[in-house]
Amino acid sequence: MPDDVSARFAEHFAATLTGLTGVAIETAPHVTGGSEDATFFMRRVQERGGQAIYAVVGSDIPSGHHTPEFDINEADFPWVIEALATGIMGLGRKSPD
Repeated sequence: MPDDVSARFAEHFAATLTGLTGVAIETAPHVTGGSEDATFFMRRVQERGGQAIYAVVGSDIPSGHHTPEFDINEADFPWVIEALATGIMGLGRKSPD
């Protein structure tokens, strides 16, 4: 995967979040511990010449995922969906050869 794909995604994602308070964007130039099923699919896409990005939207809830205390703030869904869609659309589409 070209190194700039994640950066371009983050740029478009961040543009959608401009003006929101309490939002921070962090990018990692390496794969961080993600779900093994997601990384399996990403690897398969990349082996076939495609591009893949693993994006995580965090929360101010201190409990981690997969714990009894985990709860998600449904009020965040609209802006998260808009930001993810904008990031994806900003990457453009590669036409088939």
